[in-house]
Amino acid sequence: MNSLNYFAEFLQGVAIQLPVLIVALIGAFVTISRWNDAPSSGVWSLLGFGIAALLCILVPAGQLGVRYWMGQNSGHVSDLKLVYMALAILWSILRTASYACLLGAIFAGRPQSASQSHDPLR
Repeated sequence: MNSLNYFAEFLQGVAIQLPVLIVALIGAFVTISRWNDAPSSGVWSLLGFGIAALLCILVPAGQLGVRYWMGQNSGHVSDLKLVYMALAILWSILRTASYACLLGAIFAGRPQSASQSHDPLR
């Protein structure tokens, strides 16, 4: 497979991720534009949206890179499955980290009310 085909496949992989990429970029833009309103939650929000946007590029590049590497090294199918499984776990962990950062952005910098600080059940 020549490099033009790899690039076309990479673009196709990014196109599949395009809705997530657009939302992540819009979220990052909104976060930056409203930074002065809540800078502590802005850090978490920007980190979460940044990881999400980065994954939209890294996932297709990683999958294509593994396929190229295995093709060059005449890898066995079972090896390819193992590498793809490890990558899927890594992508899942990173996607979870992006959601955790966004969740942290919701609660970062919020003052605790007096009733919440004394009663743990509320």
